[in-house]
Amino acid sequence: MNADSTISSKKELKVIAEDSSTVAKKAKRHSPTKAALFSAVLPGLGQGYNKKYWKIPIVYAGFGGLGYALYYTATEFKGYRNAYRLQVDLDPASYGSYRGVDDEATLKSYRDYYKRYLDISAICTAVWYTLNIVDAAVDAHLFEWNMKDDLNVSWRPVLIPPYSQSGYATLGVQLRLTM
Repeated sequence: MNADSTISSKKELKVIAEDSSTVAKKAKRHSPTKAALFSAVLPGLGQGYNKKYWKIPIVYAGFGGLGYALYYTATEFKGYRNAYRLQVDLDPASYGSYRGVDDEATLKSYRDYYKRYLDISAICTAVWYTLNIVDAAVDAHLFEWNMKDDLNVSWRPVLIPPYSQSGYATLGVQLRLTM
């Protein structure tokens, strides 16, 4: 073996190694699990991992609105609850009022109202958090999906034959999807 053949075989091996590394990089898939975990740790991070940056402000706007709803309903609930407790205790020296309301029945009504909406706000926040994670996982699953431009949907009216001798034919619509 001479020096020229050794150099050329090293170059060929280097080219083959580079080609196999690019194939290995292409074989590495976009991970839905990683996207879901990112979104679970920090909402919106999974959308960033999926390169859907336009969704991040939507995620945080939802959390901002729901966070305000939680804050507002919790503040109102605590105010009416504390005023109601002061009104119904057996101490005649205590007096409970919140936002000008001091009637026992009205305080109880407002307390129950804000408790209900506090619970609803908490449930909606949990649902929004879960949807953030699900969205990241679904986007990661569809990250490498190739959408063809030659999809066609067509429809036409059809006459559906009767199922029995005495039945009537029915008019319907046939949808056809071609790729």
